[in-house]
Amino acid sequence: MIKKWSGADMRCKKCNKYLPDRCTCNGPSIESQRNNPKETMNHATTAQEYVNRFNAGETQTSISMGGLGADYELGIQRTAVVFLTHMLATNFNINEQDTEKLRQSWFDLEAVVVKDPDFDEGLSGAMFGAAQSLAAHFYRKGPAAVMTEAAVLDRHILVSKTEVFE
Repeated sequence: MIKKWSGADMRCKKCNKYLPDRCTCNGPSIESQRNNPKETMNHATTAQEYVNRFNAGETQTSISMGGLGADYELGIQRTAVVFLTHMLATNFNINEQDTEKLRQSWFDLEAVVVKDPDFDEGLSGAMFGAAQSLAAHFYRKGPAAVMTEAAVLDRHILVSKTEVFE
């Protein structure tokens, strides 16, 4: 079961107190964060920041890719971080113009990801593809930019290394 967002999971960007109950500085509420994603304190700006925060166990905003339940979603999110980690480590050229080179680069990356100890071996091909897609968008544009796209505004979730919140 995916857990509901609660004030204990989020802190105000201005005063660092828990939202919405203890914040007195008029920082953004949970509702305003959903409605105004640019103002949220949970969006990592860069792919590297996203990976670092995820690996540190922090709760942050992501995009729901499965809709199949918490365990499936967590598997997708964790695998997306594995993809991102290897993309960043190898300075992956996601903008390669040569289609065959890009295809081979993805195959090479996939081979590395499935050997990573953090890779979730229980993923289906569709879940693996969803993780790859999420990682590609975060890598190319940065998580904060992706979160503001109209197509995903209704799919924001909070994730940590161990839990998913809707």
